[in-house]
Amino acid sequence: MTDNKDTVPALQKISETVEHLDKTSRELLGVMDEQINAIISSDTGKMEEFTEAHSTIRCQFKKYEKAFVKELHEVIDPVTDELESLRLVNLKKIFPESALLVDHWKELLSRNTRQLQRKHEQLLQLLNFAMSRNTDVMRSIYSIYNLKNSHYSANGDKTGTVSGVALNQEV
Repeated sequence: MTDNKDTVPALQKISETVEHLDKTSRELLGVMDEQINAIISSDTGKMEEFTEAHSTIRCQFKKYEKAFVKELHEVIDPVTDELESLRLVNLKKIFPESALLVDHWKELLSRNTRQLQRKHEQLLQLLNFAMSRNTDVMRSIYSIYNLKNSHYSANGDKTGTVSGVALNQEV
């Protein structure tokens, strides 16, 4: 369907981008594991460190993702109808001799996407749990503080002391 001379460079370029996406996905998964460990151990320094690393790697991933889509456009658009969608499997129609390679790319990218989605969901659930527990702990601490630091007003009603307010002190 396409000139054989253009086939090898186009597929090679896509192959390199798929390798970059795969490597970056694995790096993201590793950093997300570290983020989870930092959240579990309540290590705020590590949380910040791995959040910054996650952001940096995520930017790289987005860059490779855009390059991948652009490369698919360059190969698929000139050959297919405009009505046909931009899909990796369409490369098999253009390069039937490379169908196994395209299937490998599709499987690799799909597996990485599923793993990233699962890890992201796990991270979000853990963060929601941690925030919920933190809220409960803070509410308990505030309640105990109010219980221990309450006083009675002139009319006999029990009231809590607003933090930072000094009672019965000379100024």
